[in-house]
Amino acid sequence: MIRSLLSRCLGSVFLFALIFSDQILAESIEITNAWTPPQPSSVSVHAGYFTLHNNSQDTLTLVGVSSPEFSAIEIHESQMIDGVFHMRRLSEISIEARTKIEFKPTGLHLMMRNMTSKKVLGDNFPVKLFFTSGDSVEFVMSLLSSPSEESVQHRHHHDRDQNTGSRKE
Repeated sequence: MIRSLLSRCLGSVFLFALIFSDQILAESIEITNAWTPPQPSSVSVHAGYFTLHNNSQDTLTLVGVSSPEFSAIEIHESQMIDGVFHMRRLSEISIEARTKIEFKPTGLHLMMRNMTSKKVLGDNFPVKLFFTSGDSVEFVMSLLSSPSEESVQHRHHHDRDQNTGSRKE
């Protein structure tokens, strides 16, 4: 009886800590200006751009990205070397505490492969970032010709869906 009660208490404490830690991460990360430019239907790769603000007191390490709208998403970086742009895939990116990093043309960006459904200008789709801590954060990216403050709003997640336990915007 005492073991059962102790086990339930510890389980509840663990569940509370897990949910609370996800909430802290979601509130510590802010995603702004998330957009991707349109591509001709013959092009299977899209680039994704956004600004990631790490408002926490800890360094975060981004290790993966996914979206149900693409078969694969990779983190890439473009660099100018001897007058020629070169692109390389990154396995992770560290974001120092209280700083931001920009995913933008000719720099860090997402390479999003094989869009699963046709999109038109103004359409939105979910993107999920994964960190070495095991946490993840979701945001919405828009299909736009160019970024603008009027059309790309600040986006970040704070709550969880009451039915599934997943974050919702």
